[in-house]
Amino acid sequence: MRNVSIYLIIVEFLDILTTTIGLENGVKEINPFAVYMGFEKVLLVKILTTVFVIFVLEKKKPNKYDVLVPGVILFFVIWNIINIVLG
Repeated sequence: MRNVSIYLIIVEFLDILTTTIGLENGVKEINPFAVYMGFEKVLLVKILTTVFVIFVLEKKKPNKYDVLVPGVILFFVIWNIINIVLG
């Protein structure tokens, strides 16, 4: 497994963890899909999407932009942490 896939798994886990902690502490969900579908369904979609993206990352030729995938999710982890600390 490539490093980028491992990083993606780690940041996706952190995203799910920080989202769950935030919701339990009263932080409001701003994702319109999560509000409409419910957190459990969005969680399933996130997991399936992550599996699909990892499959694609493992099959395609590596390039320097692959790191952007976990980097974008890391932004949301940081956002969740800020909201948990300030909320």
